[in-house]
Amino acid sequence: FLEESNNTDFSFEIPEADLLVTLDADSVLLPDYILKLSHVLSSPENEKIAVAQTPYSSFSGSLNVLENMAGATTDIQYQIHQGFTHFGATFWVGANAMLRYKALLDIRTVYEERGFQIHKYIQDNTVIEDTESSIDLLDVNWNLYNYPERLAYSATPPDFGSLLIQRRRWANGGLI
Repeated sequence: FLEESNNTDFSFEIPEADLLVTLDADSVLLPDYILKLSHVLSSPENEKIAVAQTPYSSFSGSLNVLENMAGATTDIQYQIHQGFTHFGATFWVGANAMLRYKALLDIRTVYEERGFQIHKYIQDNTVIEDTESSIDLLDVNWNLYNYPERLAYSATPPDFGSLLIQRRRWANGGLI
């Protein structure tokens, strides 16, 4: 059970960090995900990279044919995104990424709601907030990068109904 707090200081402050990790609820990161992506972002030649990501892959070895086929369409995304980076066309996929806080400050907007000052770092004017934020970051001279190794995985729906729900959601917000 929750107990009532006697704390009367209602401030909610998050300590500043140079790098942040975002991920979907169904993402599974490999143990060296943070180490490898932070190494990329800490290299002096990459000081203008705002987002480093590795588009997730599906778990292999399912006995379910539908799950394997759905996983194959997910896995091809990994190859496509490596090509995007090669040609300077990377966009933030949104499933998992390491973000540079300094870059988020450059695209931050501030507004007031019910007397409170709200800082918004990721815009939500569209259903594709990750792609929208990619454009915002590029507009202020930041770059994005896809790491060339599978470091994140996501479950693939095991039945057609769940797959349909997932892919409809993706179709409303994705570019692929």
